Amino acid sequence: MIKVITTLLLITSAKVLFAQGIVQNQLSILYRGFENKVELGSVNGDSTLRLAGEDVIIEKKFNHWIVKPVQGYKRATLFALNKSGDTLNKTVFTIRSLPKLTLYIGRFESGEKITNFQERKLMVKMPFQCMIQPETKINNWKIEIEGEELISGNGDFLFEDAISKLTNLKIDTVITITCNYSINEELKTISGVFKLNL
Repeated sequence: MIKVITTLLLITSAKVLFAQGIVQNQLSILYRGFENKVELGSVNGDSTLRLAGEDVIIEKKFNHWIVKPVQGYKRATLFALNKSGDTLNKTVFTIRSLPKLTLYIGRFESGEKITNFQERKLMVKMPFQCMIQPETKINNWKIEIEGEELISGNGDFLFEDAISKLTNLKIDTVITITCNYSINEELKTISGVFKLNL
């Protein structure tokens, strides 16, 4: 399951005017096709605060809101309102598309040169700079060279036999690693291409 983003709009008081409000959020990003979680808070614990917005669809869930950007917009504005409908705070968010999932071996991303195998863990994730990461589980993998299978295994670690075979290959050998993995209770397949420079 993709971890939900939480953005906190902190209000100094439910009764303060907009000009006195304080906005704190670390991301200021809403992702397309994603359930962005937004929470409202106040120092006096006022539970009557509500969220409104422009160019977004908002749904209340328990003690937070799910915000989905409308297609075709690059920015959206969210408003924190009190019980009377007065605006206490507003925040402009940048709307972005979710990055694609990529296969990694340790810190090496698909498309990069592998210079060592200090880290042997296979991971399916979004780029390191992305603030959200999915929960994935790699079930099995196989390594191929020009379409011919070199070795395969279960789990998300390259075992010693695999490392031994890879380190004996020539420099600049291109390998393809294909993994079957689980995400949101779905089974999917991803491949990554790496060049060896050991």
